Amino acid sequence: MACISSQKVPQELIDKIVNELHDHRKSLKACNAVCRAFRSPAVALLFRWVSLSSSPSISRLFQVSPGVLNSVKGAAIYETVDYVDANVMAKAVASLVNLNAIRITRMTWVPDSYRITPAVVSALRTLPIKTVTLNEVIFRDIVLFAGFMDTFPGVENISLKHVYCNIVSKNDKAPISSRTNIIRSLHLSMNEISSNVLRTVADGSLGSLVELKSLTYVGNPKGKEVPPLVTLIQNPSLQDLCVVGDIPVVKLSHIKTIVIHLAKEAYTTEFRTSLGRWTDCLASGEESSLNNLTIHFDVKHQISANDAKQWAVLDKALSASRFPELISCCVILKAAAGIEAEQTKELIETHCPNLCTRNVFTLEIEDSSL
Repeated sequence: MACISSQKVPQELIDKIVNELHDHRKSLKACNAVCRAFRSPAVALLFRWVSLSSSPSISRLFQVSPGVLNSVKGAAIYETVDYVDANVMAKAVASLVNLNAIRITRMTWVPDSYRITPAVVSALRTLPIKTVTLNEVIFRDIVLFAGFMDTFPGVENISLKHVYCNIVSKNDKAPISSRTNIIRSLHLSMNEISSNVLRTVADGSLGSLVELKSLTYVGNPKGKEVPPLVTLIQNPSLQDLCVVGDIPVVKLSHIKTIVIHLAKEAYTTEFRTSLGRWTDCLASGEESSLNNLTIHFDVKHQISANDAKQWAVLDKALSASRFPELISCCVILKAAAGIEAEQTKELIETHCPNLCTRNVFTLEIEDSSL
């Protein structure tokens, strides 16, 4: 098929088509094949992410069309970096000069079992990687974890899930680091990372926390997990907090945006206790900087009269004069089959009269099929 002249296709149309097809690889490849005008934007999307675990693809790209590697923004490593031709692979990785995100899954990092060659590690260290995601990664100890993270000296955003050290002692600490990077956002799965890994994050060993803006965590912190988590939450620079799980009682007056995920599972006091703990956190005596509060409420069991009363306690706390900057309190209600969503909505609104009067309260019903 002959290529269509780029002069016959308006740029606005090209941009619109590529934007519509940004997640449809087959169609993008077709556009790339039939019209030169599509090649640059299509290639930029087709090669946003590459796998470093399949050496033939990245190595062949480097050998056949090295310019394409400039389009790569993210890379994934699954278990290992393939090194059929270690020298070519290291050169290919070094060519990813615009790489800003890396995702590593199912890897073991212990002596004599390193899954990334030293040459590739050296190449990664030179790249402008800002976002690092680790999922199901096991290290021998905290020293190896910290050493591995030194591969990414400019990291600003870290996500950790199922990250463990085989050896965990009471007071083990990462070596003193000369890192100068600044951590801006963290995403942590609390019950799925070793306590010494969490301490290493919280004490600034992976980067300065003086400009930490966003913290998201999933899980119910217990025991050794609580002190480092409290340290992160109380960081005065923190502005955005998202929690899927429990929170220790801690002051939140410095935070501007809070997103809470709550669930009513059965005839238990768990939901009431959780909402009560959040109310205690919000009701501390200092004037609050809170602008936006969003509560995702997953109702799998009809709420009781006592549950409704806890909403009234929250309403009273948020209506105090110590919340002068509150502009939005939004509850997003998701009701399971058999639960009357409208009835639940009315019950919550009835117990939040002060917020409703201030016109800052909204309650949305989410489609339960989503």
